[in-house]
Amino acid sequence: MVRCAHALKQLGARQIVLLHALGLRHLPDMAPRLQEQAEPRIQEQASSLRAQGFEVTPEVAPGAAIHEVVSRCARGGDCSLIVMAATSDSVVRTVVLGSTTTHVLHDATCPVLVLHLKPRQEGDGDRCEVVCGELLRHVAFATDFSDAAEPRSK
Repeated sequence: MVRCAHALKQLGARQIVLLHALGLRHLPDMAPRLQEQAEPRIQEQASSLRAQGFEVTPEVAPGAAIHEVVSRCARGGDCSLIVMAATSDSVVRTVVLGSTTTHVLHDATCPVLVLHLKPRQEGDGDRCEVVCGELLRHVAFATDFSDAAEPRSK
């Protein structure tokens, strides 16, 4: 997903909170070891984002992604956008997003951008490839014409 950050820069993004959730709400004794393993990877991604001109705050959080992402965004309202990934390696996954993404979409207090990850063949290095291309070249706005979707100005 870090490879798609350039598209966000074109929209005016300047700061990125790079958040990795360990998912250890009930196993706190494992957190230090897993944080130690995650630290080099998150720092590598933070360096890549800094090279693209972003101000980056890397964070490794102990809780489940759903709770960490939503609470991080809600805390002080300091996030204007959440960016997440979803894969669609089967028909079922194409129709239904992963549970973490779905929960964040429902609970977030700010907009959520879901990027498509395409699974790669065995032996192709990374397990997934980010499909971002010209991220905002052709945008679809979906609406049901409800008051929630189309607020009326007074």
